[in-house]
Order: sequence, then C-alpha cells, then structure tokens
Amino acid sequence: MMKIRRLRGEEGYTLLETVVALALFVSVLLPLGAAIGNFMLDKTADQLRLALRAAETEMSRVTSDNDFIDGTITDARGLILGRTAHRRENLVDIRITVSSVKKPEKTLLVLNKTVLTHQ
Repeated sequence: MMKIRRLRGEEGYTLLETVVALALFVSVLLPLGAAIGNFMLDKTADQLRLALRAAETEMSRVTSDNDFIDGTITDARGLILGRTAHRRENLVDIRITVSSVKKPEKTLLVLNKTVLTHQ
C-alpha cells in the first residue's frame, strides 16, 4: 500500500503532455528551419547584398560625375543597372534599379536619391 500512495503523490509531466509539447515544438521548428535553409541555399541574401553594393557604387558615380542621363548598364557580376534622372529646377531625382541578367523582369533593388545641383 505504501508504494501506491507514493505513485499517486508524484508530480510531473505525463507522457501525453510531453508528446504534445514536442509536437508543437517540431511544428514550429521545422518550417522555420526549412525557410532559413532555403534562404541560404538559393543565396538570395548574397545576391541582394551584391545588388545593393552595385547600386551604391553606381549612385556614387552618377552623383560625383553629374551624369544625369538615363541609361542601362550590364556589369560583370550578372546585374543590370537601370538609371533614370528627373530634373526639377535645381533638384535631380536619381533612381537606380537593379535586376539580374537571368531574370531581367524581376527587380531586385531600387535605390533613390535627390541631389541639389547648381546651374
């Protein structure tokens, strides 16, 4: 009789509670792991970082050279850089769009800047 009383008085998690907690944990962890894995495998972050670096370089070149002419450049890294400039009195709105040579219809990045010029 002593053993039965001791078993009933023990506290803790049952097997069912542990299985349910594990199932909830796995149901959240698996999709999160898959998303992070896909993000790393298709190298989207690297491509966006490369596109940002290319757009910043082009923006710096355009503003330093006062090259406010629309145009498109394809660089050696496989990126297409499109440049548009709109003048409004002493202001120039510059827009650099970056897309991939493989998928030119998909825009990876857009960088805008407004510059004050003198005439």
